[in-house]
Amino acid sequence: MQPVFASYKTREFWVRTLFFLIGFIVFLIPWIAVVLVDCSVSKNVISFDEKYRTAIYELDKEISGENRELLLKGFLESSMLYVENGKVVGYYMPGLKEGLIFADTKEAGLELMKLKYSNADKAALPVDNVEGVEFLKQKGFVETTTQWTRMVFGKDLNWNPQKIFGRIGGNFG
Repeated sequence: MQPVFASYKTREFWVRTLFFLIGFIVFLIPWIAVVLVDCSVSKNVISFDEKYRTAIYELDKEISGENRELLLKGFLESSMLYVENGKVVGYYMPGLKEGLIFADTKEAGLELMKLKYSNADKAALPVDNVEGVEFLKQKGFVETTTQWTRMVFGKDLNWNPQKIFGRIGGNFG
């Protein structure tokens, strides 16, 4: 008897169905994947400084809706921060899979995107981040429409997809 392998789309359907049946709330979130860049970066972008550790965790929780300190702590040392008037307004973690960028303001997010996409040739952003998507299009990235799955077990998280300027990967925001 030959083994039968389901296609990726079929497996994804059954995984979503299984998680739904055991109690997860399943969301299909539209993202825009764009496929380049070279820019100078603001003087507000600095290397990680230990004094900002707590501020990074707080900003991450505000945007992701969850406490992800354990996930982030191993990538802080290589992170870049956007600091304005002594306050962390955004951060970029190039070592965390695809390179996470979270920012409270459009300016911070776009400056960190300049840094990241000076040597990256693909990106994926939530469609809610209109400014980020427009930035990538202006830099020559080409839009492809796709959809990723977001699952929540229990109560939905209060998250802010418009403040995600670079995701970790398909399994994290």
